[in-house]
Amino acid sequence: MGSRLHQNNVASLRLEKEVTIQNRDGLHARPAALLVKLARRHHVDLWVERDGERAYPGKM
Repeated sequence: MGSRLHQNNVASLRLEKEVTIQNRDGLHARPAALLVKLARRHHVDLWVERDGERAYPGKM
């Protein structure tokens, strides 16, 4: 788990946050839908990654 802050200029500020799901069954549909809703509300990019494979939940 970690976060990185990137600042290219005053108009561009980006924060990255990595979160690990500890549930052995993974991320279920309802909690995933809540994450997508929250990401849309705050205009952020969200993706889920497992074993190097990346998915964009809002585009599924």
